[in-house]
Amino acid sequence: MIKTIIFKKARKLLEEQKVKVIQQTENKVLFQVDSNETHYVVIKQNHAVSYECDCEFYLRKAREGRNVMCSHVLACLIFMFNQIKKEKKDGGGGQC
Repeated sequence: MIKTIIFKKARKLLEEQKVKVIQQTENKVLFQVDSNETHYVVIKQNHAVSYECDCEFYLRKAREGRNVMCSHVLACLIFMFNQIKKEKKDGGGGQC
């Protein structure tokens, strides 16, 4: 379960336009997220969606073998969802 604080941080990152796509292929998107520090998030979509972030929270929890989602990853997933929603509304068909 994702904690409320992670949602709040993710929403703030999006509201402050801190999430940017810096590279995109057919099944992978690399994001730059500027919070207190700059972090990089990779979201891959093959048969399932997978993600990674270089922030300390994500790396520490992943080393512990825990399934984790940090605010940076959540902000990027919401960003992608919003882009897809906007493209469908506008009648376009982009990848992200």
